[in-house]
Amino acid sequence: MKLRDQIQGLDESPEPAHTPPSCNAHRHRLPARPTADYKTRFLWSLFDLTRFEFTLSATSAVWLMIFLAFSLEPVDRQNPALLELGLGLSLLLGTVVASGLTIYGAAFNDVLDARHDRAFAPTKPIPAGRISLHRGGTLAVLSLLAALAAAVFFGKTSILLTLLAASGIAFYNLVGRFLPAIGIVTIGLLSVVMLLIPNPRLSVGWPLLLALSHTTASAALWHWLAGKRPQLSGRGGTLICVVWAFLTLMVLGLIGLRLSPDTKAVLCTIWIGPLAAFLALLGTTAWMLRHVMRSDETTRRYATRRFGALSVLWLIAYDASWLLSAQLLWQAAAILGLLFTALILGGFQRQRVQDLRK
Repeated sequence: MKLRDQIQGLDESPEPAHTPPSCNAHRHRLPARPTADYKTRFLWSLFDLTRFEFTLSATSAVWLMIFLAFSLEPVDRQNPALLELGLGLSLLLGTVVASGLTIYGAAFNDVLDARHDRAFAPTKPIPAGRISLHRGGTLAVLSLLAALAAAVFFGKTSILLTLLAASGIAFYNLVGRFLPAIGIVTIGLLSVVMLLIPNPRLSVGWPLLLALSHTTASAALWHWLAGKRPQLSGRGGTLICVVWAFLTLMVLGLIGLRLSPDTKAVLCTIWIGPLAAFLALLGTTAWMLRHVMRSDETTRRYATRRFGALSVLWLIAYDASWLLSAQLLWQAAAILGLLFTALILGGFQRQRVQDLRK
């Protein structure tokens, strides 16, 4: 009986416990594929890194000069490369140049400020960990190379101007932004260089003068509203005014030397639209300043960000107003399309930022 009970006990023995998989099994497991949500968040982060308002504003400036070159400039003041490329291809290459330079500047800035932004702007793509430093640097390099490659089709002078713009962007990020007067002057110069890239031989140079004045004044006002350190001193303000006056005289001399009888008739009416846009901006800025000075610190910071975006996007309104005054209607509609795109993307971006902060 004892032997029989022992045999039955062996038959009814419990099943062996489940053993965990070995570590080698995990080593050979394939990594999970990125989900659709991950890809969407990555693309939005990449989009945030590119500063779309600056990109669209720079694209609008280049489109303006290309439209003027094909519609108003006399033949001897047109870039021969534009005529060979045609309007459509010229606009496409101009978009690559403008977008490449602005994305290069934005990505370069965020890479340099990665440590600072971890404390003061943690929702940005790099400090938040949504974009790595390596990818940000790669984006900056590839964008610059794309801008230079597209500028080749516009000619040697355009290549030199693109290199000058890239050098100015690097100088601003490394030195200029820490010296208020130098940085503000650099921003004004970059706006002029960007306009010259597609057609360095231009004679209708009034957009250069308006862009120079607008960017210089807006950058100085934004620096004061944001309470940036170091503050802009009296000597710095004097330096900005002197350099602005010198550059203005240079642009006016350029216009006087290159002005042709064919473009003199347009000058009587071409300022109507830009002047109206300038007065509208002046009134909006005065209203904003009046309310900002009476508000608390949080409201002031928000108004400062809104003014920065407004001053950048208003350049697109200037570009459209030049074309409307010259009765180039469909060209103006194309520029306004960039403005509406910027406004729509701005709404999506604000919603995206709110979602990230929740």
